[in-house]
Amino acid sequence: MQVSSEFEVACPQPKVFEFVSTPEKLAQCIPGCSDLQAVGEDTYSAVLAVDVAFLKLKFDVTVQLVEVNPPSQIKAVMDGKPMKLAGKLSGSVALSVSAVDEQTTRIQYVLDQSITGKLGGIGQSVFRAKCEEMGSLFAENLSQQLTSSQEAML
Repeated sequence: MQVSSEFEVACPQPKVFEFVSTPEKLAQCIPGCSDLQAVGEDTYSAVLAVDVAFLKLKFDVTVQLVEVNPPSQIKAVMDGKPMKLAGKLSGSVALSVSAVDEQTTRIQYVLDQSITGKLGGIGQSVFRAKCEEMGSLFAENLSQQLTSSQEAML
């Protein structure tokens, strides 16, 4: 299942890239993400909590940065295991950052994920809708974080 989107933020590209390439900052913008810890070079573990329909799910997730090309691109692979359920979450994410003008940056992401086991049986359309909802919240959170950090610098 692939989910992609793009949005613009009122912040210069170098500042945006600096923010999104700092895992601790980026994790604050991901809905349901907590307990981020470095577990190796460019590898992090975290807990991802997601409410899908009537299910409250938590995943132990490992994310590895596989490509970081300043100031425009980050790629990562992820692997997750749901707590208390059989199944597996795996996939990749590509995040691109490009300047629209000196004060505006376009952020594009493509999330390609698969869900197997009992969770996979819930249905791709349910997970797609949840991913799109989380993507909108991520965009909103990231925009707020970048805007507030820009205002703090003025």
